[in-house]
Amino acid sequence: MNPYIADILAQPAALRASLAGFADPKGLKEIATGLKSRKFPRLVLTGMGMSYAALNYLVFRLTQMGTCPILVETSELLYDAASIITDKTLLIVASQSGQSGEIVKLLGMVDKSRVIAITNNPDSPLAKGSAFAYITAAGAEHSVPCKTYLSALAAMAALANDLTGKSRAKDMDLIAAAATHIEAYLATWEQKARELADRLDGCTSMVMCGRGFSVSSALAGAHTLRDAAKIHAEGLSAAQFRHGHMEMIGRGFAVFIYRGAETTAGLQEKLAADIQAAGGNVVMISDNGAHGARLIASCEPQILPFLEILPAQLASVGLAWKNGREPGHFASHNKVTTSE
Repeated sequence: MNPYIADILAQPAALRASLAGFADPKGLKEIATGLKSRKFPRLVLTGMGMSYAALNYLVFRLTQMGTCPILVETSELLYDAASIITDKTLLIVASQSGQSGEIVKLLGMVDKSRVIAITNNPDSPLAKGSAFAYITAAGAEHSVPCKTYLSALAAMAALANDLTGKSRAKDMDLIAAAATHIEAYLATWEQKARELADRLDGCTSMVMCGRGFSVSSALAGAHTLRDAAKIHAEGLSAAQFRHGHMEMIGRGFAVFIYRGAETTAGLQEKLAADIQAAGGNVVMISDNGAHGARLIASCEPQILPFLEILPAQLASVGLAWKNGREPGHFASHNKVTTSE
């Protein structure tokens, strides 16, 4: 089997293994107390690539729990945003490999006592250079991040609860249930991949739109399409689409819209209707059939990103096949980016 497809199908097992392996939150207690007491008045989230996309999920988790983090690409923290880092800055650093070039350089600039890590590599510079690490158990991954992405989301759900003094139990149970939904969804993966590719036939450029938790799905979905299918794709907050992207509607252009949580679902449905009225090709990702949606299981809002990424993954497989490519094959770069 194609290694990328094998990684996609291994996601439920990776999630379950990660949930079972997260460290006891007691080790984070001193840091959490420091955040609450304002010893750390500034909380910065940072990463690159798919890890950066996932961190958008953590932004909304923490914000809804009463904490206001700053999200900055690690590349910017090294230079033009370096002044953000002080001895009172708490850093949450996410990196699947834990050894990408920017991450290693950042670790040389900060004291490990102010670093919380999220990584899939327990022996990495990031894991060893942190005060507390959420180690995912996704296992080796061939190319495009998929099982490491979902496992990182699970780590972020645990971290959000741990850092704000709440029990992680409910979220962990919901994510375990999501793993079962993922398994069911992937049972007919090949059929779904081909159906999505047919729906997107002739597409050479895509935009993926989400709000709230689903912003992470839009960014990660676009990353997946670029990496795995070599299709130009851009992920963004759905509201931004009306600020210029409407002019791109036309032949060869498609839009993935994540309906997302009920708080903004009506806005997403209106955007889909407006794009379709202008002759655009829309794929709605939702738990209902509005606008010909690709169905995912119903779940709590904070669990949506665990399911929303699946259609993008399968679309990347189907489009790669349709365009005569090997899904997930890296032709011009390596999985771990070590240079700036």
